[in-house]
Amino acid sequence: MIFYGLDFAFVPKSPDRAQEIEMRAGTHQVPVLLTPENWMIADTTPLLQLLDSRVPRRALFPAGPLGVIVHLIEEYFDEWIARTMVQALAVYLYCLVVLSSLLIIFYKLTTFSFFYTTHFPHSV
Repeated sequence: MIFYGLDFAFVPKSPDRAQEIEMRAGTHQVPVLLTPENWMIADTTPLLQLLDSRVPRRALFPAGPLGVIVHLIEEYFDEWIARTMVQALAVYLYCLVVLSSLLIIFYKLTTFSFFYTTHFPHSV
């Protein structure tokens, strides 16, 4: 809102207003913009598009071919990077579990081998 040079009031999402905001915005996520028409918009992409249309001299998304590229990049980072990060986290956790299990097995095998060779030597 500062970028667009618009007057605004920051109102924290408090427990007494949360249900109304979530119902009207359609989500529990923030930020939510309450417009002069009494709309509540929660998704940042439509929110920025609305602000761009209302304050064209300060448009965040450029017009023309460059605007198309900016929209594609924004779409990727807004929608797809989160999915990629969730998948990467799942793979990381899976690898962590597998490696931990292998380390435990390796430790038990080497401890047993050490114990066996130290206390019960083989005859030569």
